[in-house]
Amino acid sequence: AGTNWPACGEIYQGRLVVGATPGRKNGLWASRAGDLLDFRGYTATDGTPAATPDNGATITDECAITAPVATKGAIGWIRGQRELFLGCDDGEVSVTAVGGILSPKDFQTRQESAFGAAALQPLVAGSQVLFVSRDRRKVRAMRFVRDTGGMESPDVSFPGAHLLAPGVLEIHWAREPIGTIVCLLADGTLACYSYEPTQEID
Repeated sequence: AGTNWPACGEIYQGRLVVGATPGRKNGLWASRAGDLLDFRGYTATDGTPAATPDNGATITDECAITAPVATKGAIGWIRGQRELFLGCDDGEVSVTAVGGILSPKDFQTRQESAFGAAALQPLVAGSQVLFVSRDRRKVRAMRFVRDTGGMESPDVSFPGAHLLAPGVLEIHWAREPIGTIVCLLADGTLACYSYEPTQEID
């Protein structure tokens, strides 16, 4: 209520997922499944719209996730891919469910890396999530590595690291004719990197 609005959001598995309110910068909430604007945490058995435990309401799988999922650091961005990923100022986090679908009774967080991310909406290139580092001078690619069975976030801007010295303000992805990462820098210039996610060419 008031000015305590979330700083970032994403639609994932039919839910509106929001996070990082001024009052809880490490908190994440999700709407009811199939209704992006309904954040009721209960389902009334008698059809009462204002569902509460007092009128026999229960928590079901489609209910909103109103007990916030907490991370260690402040959330800067949310991105849904194979899993739900969060970019925090102290690292990158995934939110998963044992059953595959997030619900009020089935969700868990896992720290995937500890590089730290800037509060800039990331890109999806192929199956990878490209995000800007906390110091805004690197672009990292979060991706699943079968050999290790986990996530890695290598610096894909390393060959031209000096180009990002002014600091990244925005990041964009040009798919054609050649996959290109386009960064708007603080000095008003653009830095562009050719990048092929499937072949790790940069």
